[in-house]
Amino acid sequence: MKKITLILIFSFLLSQSLFAADIVIIVNKKNRLNSISASELKLIFLGKKTGYKPVDLRSSKPAAKAFASKYLDKSPRQLKEYWLGESLRGRAKKPKTYGSVSRVKEYVSDNVKGIGYIPKSDVDSSVKVIRVTR
Repeated sequence: MKKITLILIFSFLLSQSLFAADIVIIVNKKNRLNSISASELKLIFLGKKTGYKPVDLRSSKPAAKAFASKYLDKSPRQLKEYWLGESLRGRAKKPKTYGSVSRVKEYVSDNVKGIGYIPKSDVDSSVKVIRVTR
């Protein structure tokens, strides 16, 4: 029984890390950016760096959970609490949030300063994928 439990846990963790690897960062095709550091990406999506228009997927989406974990070091619940605190303090503004990948791509393609994330399998010619460096 212990072996089965360990195998299931390992399989789940492996699938989560593989899924997280399938998340890509997208920008508007006119944006000159070709890469971004993970720390800068975190600052942008936590509202601590201006000059970009970040867009988020709804937290119930698997890609949003993977992005928050991989790049923001937060769970969806921690992220929700973070934005509540920022809102109450009148600080950073939460990124626009959409429930579908197509809306995220549309937002990014309509905004030169738009930046977002989507599953790699949903990339098309309407947006540009940039590399995340460590």
